[in-house]
Amino acid sequence: VKDVDLPDHRKALTLILNAFPTDRIAAVGHRVVHGGQTFSKAALVDDDVLREISAAASLAPMHNPWNLLGIEVSLEMIGKHPQVAVFDTAFHQTMPPQAYMYALPYSLYENHSIRKYGFH
Repeated sequence: VKDVDLPDHRKALTLILNAFPTDRIAAVGHRVVHGGQTFSKAALVDDDVLREISAAASLAPMHNPWNLLGIEVSLEMIGKHPQVAVFDTAFHQTMPPQAYMYALPYSLYENHSIRKYGFH
């Protein structure tokens, strides 16, 4: 076991890419905590997907900004490979409204996407 200084995503990804043969990379998968109501399945990362992940950051402020940063660094460093975002919230998009709505003013759902997403 060795302690390694990894102050940011770029340094961590550089260490990983230097440790493994990059010619064998076929695609890159990214776990993203919150996809809001937008994503019901994995998505090939493009500008629209990046915007939606950013928009959902208010629903997971401790996770999504860092997920997004990791994707952006990966796109910059190894963007020639397909990048796919997989969302924790996607599985629960099939819940019916009576299961995901809270007994709160409907405006909170409409304006702030406040609803159950199937976790926590």
